Amino acid sequence: MTAESPVPSPSGQTVYLNAHSCAEFGDSPAWVEWQVNPALVARLEALNALGIQHGLSAIEIQVGVDWMPSGIAEELRLGEDILVLRPGTHAYLWIRSYPKYAGGPVGCSQVTLTALSDALNSGEAFPAGDRETIEAAMALAKAGEGEEHAEEGVDG
Repeated sequence: MTAESPVPSPSGQTVYLNAHSCAEFGDSPAWVEWQVNPALVARLEALNALGIQHGLSAIEIQVGVDWMPSGIAEELRLGEDILVLRPGTHAYLWIRSYPKYAGGPVGCSQVTLTALSDALNSGEAFPAGDRETIEAAMALAKAGEGEEHAEEGVDG
């Protein structure tokens, strides 16, 4: 399954970021699907400016993302999704969430605020540059869905 880069939309687009567990042996999602729009990017840019002005090392805000493959958020019982913004001239951010019964959070690849803004303007769906890894995970998830449907059709 390939996530195509759509034509830039003023209303926003889906971006994909690689996901991982922050615990050594933790289960985790494979990627994040995140709806990004110009208003969100403008808000992040304003927060970055405030962070620089006030010398903040990090700013956290609650966001909504889809941890993938489908069903993994329920399986891991993920809590609220937090975007962590590290302010500066080369500001970067990532998203994390906490599984209910695990030793640590899950998170996604870091992406610079500039790359996120550029992705929104250009229609690039993979602003952190990990297209191959995410597309491989998407293909694996799709193959797994096919196997589940095949097993459901077999009488035991």
